[in-house]
Amino acid sequence: MQAKDAKVELVDKLESNTAFHWGTDCLVWIVHYPEDIVDPWVSIEASRQGLGKEEREAYRQAFVKDLKMKECEPFLMTIYNFGTKPLDLKPLSKHLFMLLNGKKISLSAYDSKFDEPISGILQGLIFFPKVDSKDFTITLTGISPREMFFSFDSSKLQNEDIKVTRSTEETGKLPSQSKPVAKVQPKQYSGSDEVVVKLPSSEEKSEQKKEDSSMQQNEPIEPSDNSLDSEGKSNESEGFPPSPAPDPLLKAQETKHVESETDLKLKEMLQDAERETSLSKEDVVTLFVESWVNGDLDTMYSLLDSTTKERYSTEDFREIAMESNIRWAFKDGYNITWIDETKAKVSGIQKLLLVKVERSKVVRLVQERRRWRVVW
Repeated sequence: MQAKDAKVELVDKLESNTAFHWGTDCLVWIVHYPEDIVDPWVSIEASRQGLGKEEREAYRQAFVKDLKMKECEPFLMTIYNFGTKPLDLKPLSKHLFMLLNGKKISLSAYDSKFDEPISGILQGLIFFPKVDSKDFTITLTGISPREMFFSFDSSKLQNEDIKVTRSTEETGKLPSQSKPVAKVQPKQYSGSDEVVVKLPSSEEKSEQKKEDSSMQQNEPIEPSDNSLDSEGKSNESEGFPPSPAPDPLLKAQETKHVESETDLKLKEMLQDAERETSLSKEDVVTLFVESWVNGDLDTMYSLLDSTTKERYSTEDFREIAMESNIRWAFKDGYNITWIDETKAKVSGIQKLLLVKVERSKVVRLVQERRRWRVVW
């Protein structure tokens, strides 16, 4: 059985976990995010962002953490109010429930925007406690003309999809088809720009080796720089001057060259220190965020102030920074807004399937030994 394309698999799961209802002046739709939606989504984002194995796993963990999948059932609720008056669902916890086996389950958490007057389109995440069953209903009150029931049973929908797939594989036709589906053979390339590479035969290779050997034998031998001639006699007897002795000045110059390399390294170190000292606070914040995005934790740690380094070891900081979901929001771009002289707010937009969430972190800076450092 051929594996589904990640994008096709994702769309199929979204369609089977979406329910909507009309109100008098609005449209409400809810999407459930089951755990089996994680793999196709991570595959798509890893391909788009060019993530390696470790980065891919880090992104997966951050995605699961964002949607609270280990302890909650996450949903995306969208309300489109096209009426003349705002909708009032405050508090949402009094209007939205999960119905399971005759029991009414309250919300665990939700976006606070749902408690404000709703005009136009409002979209946000809502969370119910984790349940074992895949057959449940979400009920919403407070919208005219009646209570809304959003039914989710992804297990039944998934079983129906499996039946259709197996039927197609076994019979070669869809349930609604009376004739088998014809198999289409892939077309072969028949362009005019055909390139033919001819490899030499074994006989041609043998002839080529002989020619190469013959050419090597006929090549003239370059005279040697040795002071002895072909009979082992010294060139001095033929009137040639003796080879000059090593120049002590040249040896001194070589020694000086070795010392200059050491001096050069020291000079580079001093230049690096001067460059680091000359970094403005804007440069430090940008370098810190860029290193975070690229997973360069060593550079990030070097930009931390001494108090933060006392609080976190290198490994502790690496774990905290890599597990943070904020860095994924900065992958597609970020903005830096200065709150005051020593505080900057870094903001980015993170895409969570059908919703975009703004993430931000306030970065505070201090000066240590004329260098700007980040307080975590």
